Amino acid sequence: MYAMSNQTKSALFFSASVVVAALVAIAAAVGVVEALLFAAFVASAAILASIVAVSLDVRYPEEYQPVRVSWREHRGRN
Repeated sequence: MYAMSNQTKSALFFSASVVVAALVAIAAAVGVVEALLFAAFVASAAILASIVAVSLDVRYPEEYQPVRVSWREHRGRN
């Protein structure tokens, strides 16, 4: 290492800096892509949940409606 000239050392330092900067940029890009994918997953899960809720409400509306019995019908059942 001591036999290298200063120009060679600075070139090696520059290339190492470029490699480290590239790795940091790649890691940041991967983080952004991962965040976008997670946001898309959460959005799709919310959309799926709303679709299921709507389809259940359309298919079985009576299960979600309160039972309305007049006082006459209620008295007649006893």
